[in-house]
Amino acid sequence: MQISRFYKRGPPRRKVTNSRMPKKQKVTGKKTAAVKKIDKRQSIEKIIKKNKVISDWLREGGPGRGELLMILTEKLPRADRKKLERTADAVIELGADLVRRIIEIERENRQLRSLSLTDELTGLYNKRFFKMQLGVEMARTKRSGQPCCLAILDFDNFKEINDSLGHSEGDRFLTEMGLLMRDRLRPTDFLCRLGGDEFGILMPATGLVDAIGIARRLQQFITDIHWKKCIITASIGMAEFDPATKVALDEFFNLADIELYRAKKDGKNKISYTGVIDRRIAAAEPVSLQERELLLKVKDETPQR
Repeated sequence: MQISRFYKRGPPRRKVTNSRMPKKQKVTGKKTAAVKKIDKRQSIEKIIKKNKVISDWLREGGPGRGELLMILTEKLPRADRKKLERTADAVIELGADLVRRIIEIERENRQLRSLSLTDELTGLYNKRFFKMQLGVEMARTKRSGQPCCLAILDFDNFKEINDSLGHSEGDRFLTEMGLLMRDRLRPTDFLCRLGGDEFGILMPATGLVDAIGIARRLQQFITDIHWKKCIITASIGMAEFDPATKVALDEFFNLADIELYRAKKDGKNKISYTGVIDRRIAAAEPVSLQERELLLKVKDETPQR
């Protein structure tokens, strides 16, 4: 367990302009206003040390509980405080300055968490977030039975942009293409930059047939773009998660990565996937002429209401 310590800075030191010694103040038993003000500037550490319940819990060899419910309050009436003490292990009264600092730190932590999940170049989600969200969707699929699909997209001729136009132009291409692709996906889909010119697309509650349709439209959109006379295409590897199997997160991710490699090997600008879509399409054979005539005959014989 990590205990953060928060301190408030004291007033700035004054510049000494007179070398004369100050007069001695008369010592009394009463605290001055300055001393009272300093006493209010308590750190979290001091507050915890004063509370026996928390101190015993933190002390090595103390109670073996794995968690402790602690409520931080500010200017709470005594009656309300007693009610809270019945439900919590500790109720601690904090000064306004300490509460304000805790709120500021929490706001900074949220910003840091956002940065840790965002790709610095494109502003899209990064690989870390992608893996986290992939785990969420796999768990949702196991619970609901609805499928989910994963696609990994790689630009085939991206090196040509870097070599002929420079790396700064390559960065601009990735940034703009990332935003354009995101706008062409559904609001429920997740687009992330995995690294380099590879992007991951997570499609919740989507079967392989629909996912391939989304990938084809995205691939056609990329093919129609000529980036300063550079022809760009995309190879896409896809996989559908089957909740009946015991495939782990990294194994599922690697399935799409293997299909991407296969799409590249087959000549680029391809979509490769693992699944049963071929059998589904083969099963949907066209209606024969004899079957069509029989259906029309049944329709004519059906009485009108």
